Amino acid sequence: MLSSIWSLYLLAIFLRGVLALKTIISRFTSVHRIAALVLTVALGLVMTSGTVLSASKVLEKTAAKPTSSESTPALDSLQCVAGLESKVAKILGHSDDESYSSACRVMPSDTKKSIVALSYKQEGSETDSNDPDDYYDLDILVVESGTEKILSRLSQKKAYTSDAMRFVGIVIDTGRYKLAPSVRAFGVRAFYEHTGTVDANFEAISLFVMQGNELKQVLGNLLISSSHSNECFRKDELNCVVSESHDTKGTLAIDNTVSHSYADLSLRGRTVEYYGRTNDNGSVQKKVSHRQYKLRFNGDVYEIPTELRY
Repeated sequence: MLSSIWSLYLLAIFLRGVLALKTIISRFTSVHRIAALVLTVALGLVMTSGTVLSASKVLEKTAAKPTSSESTPALDSLQCVAGLESKVAKILGHSDDESYSSACRVMPSDTKKSIVALSYKQEGSETDSNDPDDYYDLDILVVESGTEKILSRLSQKKAYTSDAMRFVGIVIDTGRYKLAPSVRAFGVRAFYEHTGTVDANFEAISLFVMQGNELKQVLGNLLISSSHSNECFRKDELNCVVSESHDTKGTLAIDNTVSHSYADLSLRGRTVEYYGRTNDNGSVQKKVSHRQYKLRFNGDVYEIPTELRY
């Protein structure tokens, strides 16, 4: 469309120039008229081609310029140096053959440091006939981002249990958990899942702080989100007796009250439930509910209600 407008514009300029010169040429002799006409056409072609080239360049630049949706996304400023987790794992004596989950984030309050979390399956835990569960140990470390030097380490045995609810992995949460004016916590989120007649997923979070040069856990495995649904709901089968689904999403935030010098934590949850009979074409009912908890620091750790412990 834009190129067509340019073509019409150039044609109008050329014709206007020819008409303007026609009056001048009419005053010359026939020989002069022919020479002037040739010169006019030549100049017109040169000017036109030059303008077309300029227009083409403008069009090329316009076409090449990316739109906002094509712009390169901003890089994650808290992304760790590639391979940092595996380097730290080797420093701790772990091999590449071991089964583990890892996570890493640059520390927001000090970008020269990185937080590394490593979770390893306990050796031999799957072969104990008296205890069929698998256990995963957890290592939380603060390291120098450039040198992999370990500045602080907290180790926990049997931090996670993998049973009917299978332990999937961990991620580091660097949200704004400002517990005190000079204390900012970071979180480690653990994920679990179960597949079968009933599908289920759970998510739990733990919070850690730096106290001097030591790492300390102040919140342990708080159940923050959960969901489950039976096979009837997933397949929407008419021959099922009951269709059921339950989904709870929680948000952990800093409250405006304080206990033992640390801010209270507020957990807000939204639950969506579906329940109903489907074998007699009955309707499936939807229920939405909200719940809020306040977690207080007791001087050592945050106290967690029984129903939210995982």
